[in-house]
Amino acid sequence: LVILVVGAMTPFPTLSLGWVTVAGLLFLSWPDVALALRRPFLWAFIGLAFVSALWSKEPRTLEASLVFTGDCWLGLVLARRYRTSQIVWLAWSAVTGVLLAHTAVIFLDPSTGFSEGGQWRGFQPHENALGRTAGLGLLLTAMLPAGSMKAWIRVGLGLLFAVLLLESTALTPFLALGICLAGYLMVRFCTTHRRALATLICVGGLLILYWEPILDAVDRSPVLSGRVKIWDASLRYVCGRIWFGHGYGACEPAPFVGLVHSHNGILNLMTQLGLVGSFLFLLDFATVVIEGGRRSGWNPARVLVPATYLLFLACLNLVEVAPPHAGHFAEVILYVAFTQQLLMGEPS
Repeated sequence: LVILVVGAMTPFPTLSLGWVTVAGLLFLSWPDVALALRRPFLWAFIGLAFVSALWSKEPRTLEASLVFTGDCWLGLVLARRYRTSQIVWLAWSAVTGVLLAHTAVIFLDPSTGFSEGGQWRGFQPHENALGRTAGLGLLLTAMLPAGSMKAWIRVGLGLLFAVLLLESTALTPFLALGICLAGYLMVRFCTTHRRALATLICVGGLLILYWEPILDAVDRSPVLSGRVKIWDASLRYVCGRIWFGHGYGACEPAPFVGLVHSHNGILNLMTQLGLVGSFLFLLDFATVVIEGGRRSGWNPARVLVPATYLLFLACLNLVEVAPPHAGHFAEVILYVAFTQQLLMGEPS
């Protein structure tokens, strides 16, 4: 719980976070090692992140790789020692504590809690970071087991998280939550694959036909607040080191020097670790999806919690970057934990 809270509260990267790897190694045991060996492509990806320090111009590449390794190891520890419902409760407790701390900062220290534009950001450096955490809090609140707490507490905290998300003005978590809700409704009411596919095609067609009015309705331009220009610059930046990237944590496409990330998960992977790193990560993910699907009989209702969380992360990475593609937050620990449970066939 302490590790998850610190991971969600602390901006990345900072020198103080090297202890995460040490904390992960405290749980070292042969069953954990045996479990880790089932993810060879993930550890090859991590190994490439370490090796990229040899050519990276980012001075904190090695440290970032150490922290990422600790996060992945702790995810494996959670997957082996806890059930899905316990991991959800643990994550919800951590994120709730973080969001309550954000709320206290916003009301007690407005100079820190508000951005220059008046958006709520808590103690995060940018309001989008608060919005992502609030979106995760809403998702975990919805995924808590029934009867785990009194209804009025659950509803009250859910409303607080919704207000934090609204006041941060971050749009991407809204998109991610909306897609997760649509996916849940499809699993709940579309009892056949044909009906689910037909619904998906209809919704996708409407989004394609009416994308401009939708963007106008949420006060966004067709270039997505400048992200299209960042993507174009990042693609040119990728071509400079297309095979192995510029190093884990490195992202300075001209003219966006000082940019933290490429505002797209896969593009950020290509920027940092090139086509080889992207291939390793996607190969590991494909292995997880295929094995998880096989164990569940390709019935999403049997793996609803891990599948929903992965869908949420995938949606965030469309126009932002959330772990495991960059940085150190609680999400990367949960990513490894839930994907590992898919491999283990843990029902949810």
